[in-house]
Amino acid sequence: MNAQRARSSMTAVALCAFLAGPASAKLVGGEVARRPASDPAAEIQQLGKSPEKVWLAWTVPTRNDQTICGFGHGPQGQGGWGGWGITLADDDSSWGTRDGAPPIAVTYVEIYAAVRDGEVQKLRFASQGCPVQAGDQRILWLDGVTPAASVAFLARPADTRADSERTGSVAEGALAGLAFHSDPAAPLALVHLGRESDDDEVRAQAHFWLAQTGDPRAARWIRETIARDPSDEVREQSVFALSQVADATPQLLALLRESADREVKRQAIFWLGQSDDPRAVAELERLLTR
Repeated sequence: MNAQRARSSMTAVALCAFLAGPASAKLVGGEVARRPASDPAAEIQQLGKSPEKVWLAWTVPTRNDQTICGFGHGPQGQGGWGGWGITLADDDSSWGTRDGAPPIAVTYVEIYAAVRDGEVQKLRFASQGCPVQAGDQRILWLDGVTPAASVAFLARPADTRADSERTGSVAEGALAGLAFHSDPAAPLALVHLGRESDDDEVRAQAHFWLAQTGDPRAARWIRETIARDPSDEVREQSVFALSQVADATPQLLALLRESADREVKRQAIFWLGQSDDPRAVAELERLLTR
């Protein structure tokens, strides 16, 4: 994935918005087996190098301000989702966050990981209530996966270098999936990836998704990266990530005052210009008239 595609992807997801609600995800079809399990990574080891695809599925608590579902795969009028849903059988199935979700209280997100030959091939996410079309897919439902184990499971493929379309897609999905967890380990995993990954794109997207977690420390962590990351592209995209945190204007204003990097300043001015916050407007007017 190139940098332009990464930026476009992040922007599109941001504009889709973060959002509202679970009820139990509606799984339709599929060959489903259930068993108790605390760690999906251990289940992959048990499956070994089988060439047959199996979807591992489990739930984790999520924040109550977001709905995760898919685009155009659910039957019209089902539970108020109006054509939204995801499918496990379709290689082109998409998922994302949405505004205008049904007025239900979100408490958890369902995670679906397609595994073949001992590797994660695909990831899908669905808020409770989001229709999930399984077709003829095999699903192993894991009861009892701990949030910490789920975070650790996703953190591994999140740092997979995007050397193919599959690994790139899985890495993107894993980073997003971390942001959907309410467990306190999730933002820390994103911080670690944003600082330590050898892949510029992983670091940039880790900060974008960190901004979506709602963690009050996210802005400070992102600004630390902007100050020290060796990649111009990562620093630039991290300014965009900073613009996504709650009450971003003071953070961007501080960045504008304190950074010695001209491109970082230019990006801060650009994102301040996208805001109608009176504080941003006042600062831009001051810069124009001085």
